[in-house]
Formats: sequence, structure tokens, C-alpha cells
Amino acid sequence: MNILSLSASTAHLTDSRQRALLFAESKMAELAVDPDLKSGISQGEFDEKFRWEASITEWEFPDYDPSLSTTVTPYQITLAVSWSDLPTERITLHSVHLVMGESL
Repeated sequence: MNILSLSASTAHLTDSRQRALLFAESKMAELAVDPDLKSGISQGEFDEKFRWEASITEWEFPDYDPSLSTTVTPYQITLAVSWSDLPTERITLHSVHLVMGESL
């Protein structure tokens, strides 16, 4: 019985992590195509179980030369999807996206 219970618990956790990752990838793709991407924090829900929070900040390349002129602004996006209040039940993705039309 213990093995069966552990197996069911592991399968449930794996299913939750897979769904959270799919939700996170979907939301990250949605944010990446937003032409009006700006710094800030936003949050929402995918359904009654999964919640998301995105933190968007301007990012500077480590070797950036300020004397160079550019019309691209890099933004770092940190997106977390959680399905409980436990820190182990959370998926976090990080990405850098370039937005045209602004100068650094």
C-alpha cells in the first residue's frame, strides 16, 4: 500500500509540474510578442489551481558600451507559476527579450 500511495503522489506531482511548465511557457511566449513590453509586475490565474506572476525589468548587457547608440531595449522577464503556497510547488522561468523602438 505504501508503494501504491507513493506512486500516486509522485504521479500527481509530476502532472502538476508538467502543467505548470506548459502554462509558464505559454505565458512567456505571450509576453515575448507584446510590442508594448514595459517594466513592472503582473499576475493572474490560469485556472482555479495555477497562478502566475511576471516581473519585467530593464536589463543591461554585461559588456554594454554606453557610447554605442541602439534602438533596442533588453528586458529580463522572470515568470513564476505556482500551484500551492509551498516553495517546492513552483516553476520559474527567466528570459531576456529585446524590444525595438526605444534607446537605452
